Amino acid sequence: MRTTKGHPLGMLVVCAAVVVCLGTASADWVTATVPTGNAPSAVAVNPVTNRVYVANSSSKDVTVIDGSTNGTTTVPVGSDPGAVAVNPVKRA
Repeated sequence: MRTTKGHPLGMLVVCAAVVVCLGTASADWVTATVPTGNAPSAVAVNPVTNRVYVANSSSKDVTVIDGSTNGTTTVPVGSDPGAVAVNPVKRA
């Protein structure tokens, strides 16, 4: 995947996913850029937990983004993750 100034192009996809999840009435432009791993290949958003999951195929991990704080956690998952999905059931 091409990069611009050292930032993965996939970050744009993550920002777009967050905007779609939150709605465009309150976010008509990018308000934050959140770094992910290398070669982001898939994004899933859980609107119940306000978490965004990004599969990073080259870095062999998934970046979990807290939509409230934009904080990230990296979870190693093995070689070449190409898809990610969520279960939006409300947690107890």
